[in-house]
Amino acid sequence: MTLTIPVPSVSHDRVELADWIELEAIQSEDGASSFVEFTRQIHMTGSTDAMDGDMDQPDPVDVGGEQSEQVALDAWAEIERRQKACGGDDGSYPFDVTAGSIVLKQGWQESPYVFQLLLTQFGLKAGPIGTFPERLFEHLAALAASNYLGGNSNGARFYCFGFPRPDGTGFVTALNALCQQMHVGRVRLDDPKIKLEKDSHLDVVAWRPFRDNQSSQLVLFGQCGVGDNWGREKLVELQPRNFREKWLADGFYPEPVRMFFVPRCVEQRDWRTTSIDGGIIFDRCRITEIVGNPDDEERKARRKWSVHVVRRLRSEI
Repeated sequence: MTLTIPVPSVSHDRVELADWIELEAIQSEDGASSFVEFTRQIHMTGSTDAMDGDMDQPDPVDVGGEQSEQVALDAWAEIERRQKACGGDDGSYPFDVTAGSIVLKQGWQESPYVFQLLLTQFGLKAGPIGTFPERLFEHLAALAASNYLGGNSNGARFYCFGFPRPDGTGFVTALNALCQQMHVGRVRLDDPKIKLEKDSHLDVVAWRPFRDNQSSQLVLFGQCGVGDNWGREKLVELQPRNFREKWLADGFYPEPVRMFFVPRCVEQRDWRTTSIDGGIIFDRCRITEIVGNPDDEERKARRKWSVHVVRRLRSEI
């Protein structure tokens, strides 16, 4: 079944509109999306409904196109911000950006950015049957967390803890495996509720050990918000101190640092409150910038998922 991109409207925020510009480039035959065409699309909707705030009155008509152009300029500024956030001209943003257009780069099939964009817009069920994009995103998040600590060259390690796990292990088994890999801590089994736990909101763990394999090391605990319910309630679910005190003993000191991973771009006006609620925020651009174009074990699976979704978008299947 073909996938469709929602018609852009000024009732959407600049993040949603920038996503539309990128998706339009991915869908188009020439791999391009232009500022002029985007402005025309905004003007055609006649959608100045979000500007005046009076929902009881008919939408005013943007006769001269001034409001449409301003909305388009704001969205284009978000595109330029994304390119810089992904590393600039030499970074991993999958589009070439000019003053008047964006053009999809060669090799987009491998792009973590494109994978996250498609996941944000079309959801978990858009790919081929039997794939698990939430696991692919979790692995990408874990890789980003490890790279944030310096990556393999600096001895950083990571562990994907989120449920359901590919090997089918339960909470206690996975937590024991984590402690063994970290050479610290042990699972507390004195609470009968532990048998009912799945992941206790913990999806990703990253740490940078010392050669002595002792405790007192930098540990990151992260949660992933893949669905639409990634907002305020989801942001505060993972509490590293509570997790440690409930389920762990010996060695998880100091308190792990909290992270939150999301495959969308966070609106700038929401950045402060999102960071307060979620800890260190890794959004689409941060993840892309820090992982680059990784040649990891999940690369082929991400490519397969992205290519399938784009083929549906282009009505090829």
